Amino acid sequence: MDGNQLGFEALGTLYIDKFLCRLETRSLELAQLAVRHFTQLFGEALIFKRILKLNLEKLRANHALKENKKDETDFEVQHPELAQKIEEQIYLNLLDQKNPFLNNMTPREACHDTAIRPLLIEWLKGLENKLERKRAAGERSISIVKIKQALGLDW
Repeated sequence: MDGNQLGFEALGTLYIDKFLCRLETRSLELAQLAVRHFTQLFGEALIFKRILKLNLEKLRANHALKENKKDETDFEVQHPELAQKIEEQIYLNLLDQKNPFLNNMTPREACHDTAIRPLLIEWLKGLENKLERKRAAGERSISIVKIKQALGLDW
């Protein structure tokens, strides 16, 4: 249903089928009116998936920024060796941070706890898979070997 044929601006589009009713509108007030109306009609049987309020000016500004901004893939690392060392240090620092997956123990502590050690190995395998996916995607990635060496693990 398009109101432009009658010379006035359309407030929204209502799609109705046997099990679904979808309203697309640019008016938050109209969406809220529809929610109240359908709630009165259908009561508890009604399920609302979402009401999405879009700020068109914000969307246009973001779009303009994206057009003016260089693509992130154009970014080149000036010193790849330094970037590699920094990334390695970030992952090695994880070994001294408490991890909820390891019952709030650090990986170094979990390495010495026989009850938590299987969780540590599972966590490390997940990390290894993540790093391997990065490597397969052509991204720079560190080797899990350094992390295992730091923990004194070998599986």
